[in-house]
Amino acid sequence: MNRQQFNSRNDIGKILTFQKSGSTNSFDPTITFVSGSRRVSWRLNNGSEIKQIAGNNIVYTGFTSDTNIRTIEMRGNNFKNINTFNLNNDNLYGNLDVSGLPDLGYTFQVYSNDNLTGITHSTSTTNMTIYQAYSCDLTGNLDLTPLNLGGDFRVYDNPKLTGITHSSSSIIFGAYQANNCNLRGNLNLSMLSKLGGNFALQSNPNLTGITHTYSPTIFTNYNVSSCNITGLHNLTMFPNLGGSLQFNNNSNLTGITHTASTENITFYLAQNSNLTGNHNLSWFPNLGGVVAITNNSNLTSITHTASTKNFIQYNLHQCDLTGTHDLSMFSNFGGDSTGSTCYVTLYINPNLTDITFPTTNGYFKNFVNTESQGALGLYSCNLNYVNFKPLSGVTFLTGTTQGNPRISLRDNGMSATDVNHILVDFSGNTTTNPTGWSNINLNIGGSNANPDSSSGGYDGLAAISFLTGSPYNWTITY
Repeated sequence: MNRQQFNSRNDIGKILTFQKSGSTNSFDPTITFVSGSRRVSWRLNNGSEIKQIAGNNIVYTGFTSDTNIRTIEMRGNNFKNINTFNLNNDNLYGNLDVSGLPDLGYTFQVYSNDNLTGITHSTSTTNMTIYQAYSCDLTGNLDLTPLNLGGDFRVYDNPKLTGITHSSSSIIFGAYQANNCNLRGNLNLSMLSKLGGNFALQSNPNLTGITHTYSPTIFTNYNVSSCNITGLHNLTMFPNLGGSLQFNNNSNLTGITHTASTENITFYLAQNSNLTGNHNLSWFPNLGGVVAITNNSNLTSITHTASTKNFIQYNLHQCDLTGTHDLSMFSNFGGDSTGSTCYVTLYINPNLTDITFPTTNGYFKNFVNTESQGALGLYSCNLNYVNFKPLSGVTFLTGTTQGNPRISLRDNGMSATDVNHILVDFSGNTTTNPTGWSNINLNIGGSNANPDSSSGGYDGLAAISFLTGSPYNWTITY
């Protein structure tokens, strides 16, 4: 509760009243003003007596530790133009009504108050560039329409927070974080014309959509994983989208639309969703790092454009990729020599018939020593002959915990000609690059035909003998 009180003492013209739980004994607020030497004082009910302390920055540890609710009064002659309002980790209780603080701005910090259920603001013409009310118990809708927000905005970890309402703002956002809450329905952010930076709304399981407007601000993170984003998610208004883009675990998400961005994309994750048809990533000429769009059973193709970036992961398993999947535009496909090695998984795409690899000198290694996370997991598709010659310059690495690099081509229904042809190509790559193509564990069995000495004019058995012998030491299952 907030009230204003005037009395005969000129130094106590206004009073802000609020409450805290007595379950912790510390209280250490910080109040600063835009200009001048104005001071505040505090009237503290510690459970056994009333304590009065003057100071804009105090540390009081005299509260009796129990479950009772304490009344706090902040007193001063004039509360106009407060520059910093910091009551973080002070166990505020109930609703904090700061509507009696005219032109509150710049820094508002009330984070880590487990019993703070609401905040009431009044109209302020001052820019609020730090607003932090995370790790509290904010409940229902947080009405921020009186404020001119931007900068660093954080209200994450409020599991009862169901909505946030804003007014128009043209201030650049470096962070907008409202993850791990309970935002519901569509969140309207169309009034924030310079949204950007670290945008995090993940883990809001009832959030079905977000309305944006054009923003030229650079994004370093855009995360809406583990929500309920439904239908087509439109991001065409962000020409500087970059960094980490995450859309995982949205079972009703059928598509994501982008516009051209030259920012580096280091993570593009859209796993366990319902992307349907073609997914167009040709907007990103600096795509690299981790691309993981697995478990989208209606995803039939991905469109890329040329990129010179290294890749750490490229995972499109358990989708419905159809026909030829083209990777030829990635001239540095694979990891680099610093230890950021790559693994590629395209397994369980029953309509995938071919893969076009780029000519590259990248580094590949198992993520872990299992088939599903091996260096090249290309099993249980419908592949015929796949040309691995462009990869002759790559280096497959053995890891202490990852084991020998795995290439899995099993259960593709390949003919003996296809199997022989691939084995002969592998022997050629090993001859050309024995350091990079030794000690490989190859599974080319299952529903594939057995290799022989003549099908298609290729001697698969001779290739196996060559590869498994010294010094190349392959292990081959067929």
